[in-house]
Amino acid sequence: MENGPFPERVLGGRYVLDCLLEKGGMSHIYRAWDSVGDTYVAIKIADPGTSGRDVLRLQREVVALAGLRHPRVVQVLDAGFARSTNTPGYYAALELLDGIPLDEFRAHGEVACCIRIILELLEGLEAVHAAGLVHCDIKPDNIVLTCAGLKIIDFGIATLTARLRPEDIEPPGLCTGTPLFMAPEQHLARRLLDARTDLYACGLTLYFLLTGTFAFPDKTSYQELVGMKMEDRSAPFSASAPKFRFPPGLEDAVSRALRADPDQRYQSADEMRWALRQFI
Repeated sequence: MENGPFPERVLGGRYVLDCLLEKGGMSHIYRAWDSVGDTYVAIKIADPGTSGRDVLRLQREVVALAGLRHPRVVQVLDAGFARSTNTPGYYAALELLDGIPLDEFRAHGEVACCIRIILELLEGLEAVHAAGLVHCDIKPDNIVLTCAGLKIIDFGIATLTARLRPEDIEPPGLCTGTPLFMAPEQHLARRLLDARTDLYACGLTLYFLLTGTFAFPDKTSYQELVGMKMEDRSAPFSASAPKFRFPPGLEDAVSRALRADPDQRYQSADEMRWALRQFI
């Protein structure tokens, strides 16, 4: 088995590394056998070669998930330090998910199917927000479809309070989140983030599911992207998915989530759920 920069195969005296599942720029994710829990888990280890900010993100994820138990949110089980060739690497033991990321799921134009997925996402977000958290990076890559339903993953940049300024998450000047799926206030360090920030990203995710493309051009400059968001200039369904026919009112329901002014969006995950249920 490839251990990467971590020569030991047993972490914390209980997690036996089995195989490398994913290798990213900031971390390695392994499947491991938990000899105490008698089950397989996912071990996410911050690469010792990454910056302290990346370790902080993983630690933030552990703290954010530690007190949150919900069937739509991945569970954190344990955390500790792994010996490496240079410096200790922080690791988290997470629930092992058997499924596919939402960005690999193809149901474009299938309205009822897409809406059901987003209703599950909103169910999870309601629990996240009730716990005083804002995920800040909702996107198809961070949503996994399993046989047991949808799971929200990767809380590495989640805020730990209900309202927090972007500069409190990352140093000033750094982009917090994934630009194509960020709410306008995430681009503007003077704005506060709250649950409505995640609902904007949820609207963008639904748009992507329905049309198979992004609400804003992915090949535009960063400044142009921010300007289009601030002016509520998402592409109409007719331009993004001309071959599909959507029920009356659906585009307006999605567009409400994409308002630049948070006060004009859905004010809660529950409100957005009620607005979308009619399209099933």
